[in-house]
Amino acid sequence: MYQRHDLNNCCVLGYHGATSATGGNGNQQVQTFAFAAWTDAGIFPPGWADILPMSHEISEWMNDPFVNNFVPPWQFPGLPASCQADLETGDPMEVLDNPDYPVKINGYTDHPQTEAILPWFSREVPWSAIKGAYSYPDTKQLKSPSQPCE
Repeated sequence: MYQRHDLNNCCVLGYHGATSATGGNGNQQVQTFAFAAWTDAGIFPPGWADILPMSHEISEWMNDPFVNNFVPPWQFPGLPASCQADLETGDPMEVLDNPDYPVKINGYTDHPQTEAILPWFSREVPWSAIKGAYSYPDTKQLKSPSQPCE
């Protein structure tokens, strides 16, 4: 998928959100959703394969199903000019060299994404996560809390 129908703005590999829906009894309800691509190895940078986009979106959907959970504005790791202020647990990992956490099951390797966890967004020091983690399952990906936007 391309942003704004422009092939030069490639690629959106997934998204999540919420929309209003009418229930079977006619009552207005909210439906949340997530959409993600399945990517073949070698198309995107190393580690960006198979279930990585899906694991990214499902984690974000679970933590922010209505896309309205705001946190203190944070910088993408290593990119001080790029900021965000929502609880998008996969987004901070997108700029790191190895966002995936390879898992081998029955001879096949899947590549779920490591996710930023709440102490990273809330800038907890000392932090409350087990073993002082700011990311999971690769607890070594984020070594310190998020940095505020300048």
